[in-house]
Amino acid sequence: MAALQGKATTKAMNTIDVEHRVVNAQNLAARERMLSVRGEPLFVADLVELFFLHFEVDAEVLQREVPFPLDLFEGRAFVSLVSFQLERLRLFEAPSLTEAVFAPFTRSHFLNVRAYVTNRGEPGIYFMQEFLSNRLSIPFGRPVYGLPYHYAAARREIDLKRGRMELELKGTEQRRLELRASFDSVETPAPCEAGSLTEFL
Repeated sequence: MAALQGKATTKAMNTIDVEHRVVNAQNLAARERMLSVRGEPLFVADLVELFFLHFEVDAEVLQREVPFPLDLFEGRAFVSLVSFQLERLRLFEAPSLTEAVFAPFTRSHFLNVRAYVTNRGEPGIYFMQEFLSNRLSIPFGRPVYGLPYHYAAARREIDLKRGRMELELKGTEQRRLELRASFDSVETPAPCEAGSLTEFL
């Protein structure tokens, strides 16, 4: 992990309130698609304090690193860093019975590096790298999901009122990432505008 500094500016930090969800046609279609596959989803979990930081990159260069066709927004390619805390991992079919069983694997900081792709005519995301702070999750997650999991100790601070986020990851072999981001803070999160870049990302 190379040192990285970035600045993110957003119109709103989008959140989902469990009792007042804003659901659009894309969300409903994605949920229906996922539930139509036998055995999916295998697990559910709570994702706490999600933070997205997006970088526009050269589409030609990115395509060489990704095995699927890129999903572009008006011809533009993006890579996103997504930071969050994972909590309460449990089986989708038996959540109350399995939450305690999976407790040792549960609490972990995640940072994933993702690209936007298409596969068989459907939009999706391709995980280029994933860093987790819980060592137990590494051997467990790779065979289950086939994802590029790596261990990294994490320290993260988010100040929503002042619009600041700091993240530090320390991985193996002296690999380290430091990220400081600033964003426009808003008191009332709002749904993304339909067809906007924010909605795409």
